[in-house]
Amino acid sequence: IMAGGDPEMFEKVKPIFDQIGGNIFYLGGIGTGQVIKMCNNIVLAANTVALAEAFATGVKAGLKPQTILDIFKVSTANSRALDLFGENIVNGTYEQVIFACSHMQKDVDLFMGLTNELKIPALLSTITHQLFNSAMKKGYGPQDMSVVAAIVEELADQKISS
Repeated sequence: IMAGGDPEMFEKVKPIFDQIGGNIFYLGGIGTGQVIKMCNNIVLAANTVALAEAFATGVKAGLKPQTILDIFKVSTANSRALDLFGENIVNGTYEQVIFACSHMQKDVDLFMGLTNELKIPALLSTITHQLFNSAMKKGYGPQDMSVVAAIVEELADQKISS
């Protein structure tokens, strides 16, 4: 739980947070919880896009998707995104939703608004934003956010799943 707001109020409700979450973070003033959520989710979104690009490249170069996944799991490419979405990307199945594409697109959109407001040159995030917008335009909103791999497949002219 990542919370912001009045510190006295946070301490008052912290016992409730302790009952519903294992990691409780007080971040400061109102809105700071939303900021860290946006920052966390852009990392997840960009990591998922990077995984899709790596899988598409590896498969197009002749590697088997499952082999790529197995190696990534025990190498420096391992990540929470790989744990959550690797099988979806390898199998090309996005119906079992861990985090809806529409929800991630909303969070990426909010993050981009924040970077614009703060005048941060969010280069990787801009591309990630474009790919999630493309997924939404294709009607992928209700599917798992890893469906962004289907956009990468289309752009690469390379199916990842075997």
